[in-house]
Amino acid sequence: MNLDLTKLLAGSTNSVDFEFKLTQEDCEQLAQDFPQTEFDYPMVLSGNVSACEDGTYDVKISSNVGFSEPCARCAGPAHAELSIYIETKAIRGSKTEENEDCLFIKNRELDIIMPFFEQIVLEYPQYGILCKDDCKGLCPVCGIDLNKKSCNCRAKTVDPRLAKLSELLK
Repeated sequence: MNLDLTKLLAGSTNSVDFEFKLTQEDCEQLAQDFPQTEFDYPMVLSGNVSACEDGTYDVKISSNVGFSEPCARCAGPAHAELSIYIETKAIRGSKTEENEDCLFIKNRELDIIMPFFEQIVLEYPQYGILCKDDCKGLCPVCGIDLNKKSCNCRAKTVDPRLAKLSELLK
């Protein structure tokens, strides 16, 4: 999805505000990158592009992205939200070493979806999310959900490397 910058580039306005509602079809790449994650739709992407005196353009993009996936400890349902905020420059021209961090305006349009997806990938929790902060997880021996029931497996098993230390406690 591209943002039309014709009026901004012609000088008829100094900034262009936008708001896009992304549907599940618009976000197929996210579904491929995160197969176990269900994103909340529509995703509302808003911001603006404004002209600078040096011939570049300031680009600001923000969104709150809600998503659900299995809890990293107990595999139960978990929900979280990412606050995405991007502030970058856009330029006309071709890519060089000096401007490789900029967005590029092509055919009077600016692609704001790809930087948005890239930021989601960068900010996505690396080790998963939890259903609650004090989630106890699953018992490593019997597999019971320790949030719902308790078991005695932990008392029975001692790591053989720590067996001598446990004798000191007796």
